[in-house]
Amino acid sequence: MLIQDSLALLDNSGNLIANSLTLTVPLSISDGGTGNATLTPYAVTCGGTTSTSPLQSIASVGASGQILTSNGAGNLPTFQNAIGGLTWNNVTSSPQALVASNGYVANAVGLIIFTLPATAAFGAEYEIIGKGNGMWRLNQNAGQQIVFGISNTTLGVTGSVVATNKKDCVRIICTDANVEFTITNCVGNPTIN
Repeated sequence: MLIQDSLALLDNSGNLIANSLTLTVPLSISDGGTGNATLTPYAVTCGGTTSTSPLQSIASVGASGQILTSNGAGNLPTFQNAIGGLTWNNVTSSPQALVASNGYVANAVGLIIFTLPATAAFGAEYEIIGKGNGMWRLNQNAGQQIVFGISNTTLGVTGSVVATNKKDCVRIICTDANVEFTITNCVGNPTIN
């Protein structure tokens, strides 16, 4: 007997014996099956090893917005929260200390004073977007400096970057842990002090 793609069962003469097949045990992987009687709905199935089972489902189906992330060779992937992006804050009063992986919308009638964190990891990222009429100023701590192209702020607490227009925006990355910050993107023409 043959099993054709349509799953119709035919005898050697080509006569139809059955058009459906019911298995009492899961079809093995070596015969083209999964070796499983049931699978978790919407779960991702991965190749395994002889010791772990040739096919394995990952532990969960994840949550909305999560991404499937490799955990390295020999490990099943897992759904994890996406890394990157900023948490946005509407700032209506001053002062405001910057926190890594946060963006700030300066949205006040009066000046919003932002301050760099005293401790910042290499690669930490911050953004300031101007919105309110009061504009914004970014202050430094002792030993810190902000680099903008070929311009640098004054080293230490007297250095700052100041918006000159209501909609001035800056994206800042820490390029030397704790002490140097670089403006990597700018809209407008802020003053470098």
